[in-house]
Amino acid sequence: MFEVWGGRRWREQLAPLNPNDLPQTASGASAPATGELESSALAMVVKFGYQADRSDIGKFALAVRALHHPASKPFLTDILQNPQTTSKTENAKWKDNLGGQWTDAKYVAAVGLAELGEHAAVEWLLARARPNEFGFDSSLFHARHFHDPRGSLRESSRLALIDLFGQQHDATHTQLQQWWITNQQQLIFRSVPLKAN
Repeated sequence: MFEVWGGRRWREQLAPLNPNDLPQTASGASAPATGELESSALAMVVKFGYQADRSDIGKFALAVRALHHPASKPFLTDILQNPQTTSKTENAKWKDNLGGQWTDAKYVAAVGLAELGEHAAVEWLLARARPNEFGFDSSLFHARHFHDPRGSLRESSRLALIDLFGQQHDATHTQLQQWWITNQQQLIFRSVPLKAN
């Protein structure tokens, strides 16, 4: 359900990029009103998401991201900002906040928030896409970018930015950073294909 509703929302969002690419509806016809159903389904998934442990948090992030609904921003923001240390659990929405599953959940949350136009999430992806001199990287196990066969957080973040910005597949971090600085005010974000989708 979330993917179908999210797909409709994507068609509406991307209409300015290609107005002739939308499916035609009969005169006077419109999509069925699902606002109340969407809201209650999202509220239920979010409620259980806040009770999830680290092995399930990524699944809830994927589900909420699929809806592509502005009301999902607080939940995705909480995932992205949840501390991953043993010393800061008093401010955490989830006390079970350690482990690699959180890397996947935070990546999905950042992608979902960026798709919804949240600039802080784009900055998070840019920071993760930045190469470092030591070659350190994190791994994604359940929700990497569709075109990243290795599950590298750095590469998946770079590829997500390419999709969000509509750039060439070989764009470097430096090119993406510069493009973001120049174009962030008039940007219409595009969808990012994840392997878990």
